[in-house]
Amino acid sequence: MTLVTAWIREAGNGGQLVVASDSRLSFGARWDCCPKIVPLLRNDSVLAFCGDTAFAYPVLLQLANAVRNYEKVQSREMDITDLRPHFLKVIESMRTQVTGLPKGKHAIDPTDFVVLFAGYSSKVKEFKAWALTYDKAKGAFNYKPLSFHTKRTKGTKPFLFIGDNVPDAMQLLYRKLIDQKRLTTGGLDMEPLEVLTEMCESAKYDKIGGPPQIVKVYSFANVLPVNVLWPRENPTMIAHFGRPLLPYEGSRYACLDLNDNTLLAPYDAYAKIAG
Repeated sequence: MTLVTAWIREAGNGGQLVVASDSRLSFGARWDCCPKIVPLLRNDSVLAFCGDTAFAYPVLLQLANAVRNYEKVQSREMDITDLRPHFLKVIESMRTQVTGLPKGKHAIDPTDFVVLFAGYSSKVKEFKAWALTYDKAKGAFNYKPLSFHTKRTKGTKPFLFIGDNVPDAMQLLYRKLIDQKRLTTGGLDMEPLEVLTEMCESAKYDKIGGPPQIVKVYSFANVLPVNVLWPRENPTMIAHFGRPLLPYEGSRYACLDLNDNTLLAPYDAYAKIAG
């Protein structure tokens, strides 16, 4: 499976919504260069997934196609708060199209994948993030919104994790904030990414790995991918959505040094791995 996180970061005017994930797919083997975040053509939101790729990937791609196909959606005439129920209807419609199931099975297991939909709402002037997940009580996909974790952080830390080892990720984040004496004061910076990176590096979490992939959403309705230097110590590559760039590939995107969260210009990032 995977680990995906989204959080509202206090930075600059209006802040940012950051979405990040690992890059590992598991199918007996481990494949550590797989894209799990998809920026949408409307340029104010992204999708990400975790779970069984046999179902999650087709759903993810068809949701992206639904944006491209429907002018009202692509042009942002439809706000993301209205796009969310449309996406749920698309997922439910796709579930009805599965046929020829093995003997004894009557439907796909809808509990085995989750889609994250996150972006900036121009209608309510807020960042939004929802986990689109199967609701057993309703027998259909529904949504869970970004939590502000009122009990633990007094509502100061809007973030979510979906995928594997979520309790561990949350405890690592809480511990990090407690050590910084910031659990109930101030907002988040890059702490959820730091937790994700630590889990990608740890042999303890076999289903989580590869370079982190990152996309930032800004309040002026712009989406920007961020490359990363990988591995964190003594980097040998620049990874774009998890894939190592080939030696001759340039990049238009800034690159994050995960050691100190420094954002490097493309030229400086290439110089760092060359040196």
